[in-house]
Amino acid sequence: MYKKLLKLEQEVFKFYSKELEPEGIITKWVAKIKQKREEMLDQIGNLINPPSHLRVRSRFRKF
Repeated sequence: MYKKLLKLEQEVFKFYSKELEPEGIITKWVAKIKQKREEMLDQIGNLINPPSHLRVRSRFRKF
C-alpha cells in the first residue's frame, strides 16, 4: 500500500507539473507519525516506570 501511495503521489505531481521533493510528502508524513508514536510510547513508559528523580516519596519517610 505504501508503494502505491508513493506512486500516486508522483503521478499527481507529474499531472500538475510540479516538482516533487526527493523525500516526497507521504514519506515525511509517515516519518512524522512514527516520531509521534515513539514520543507517545516514551511518555507511557515514563508513566509506568518513572525516572528515579520523579518518583513520589512516602509522606511517612523521615530523612
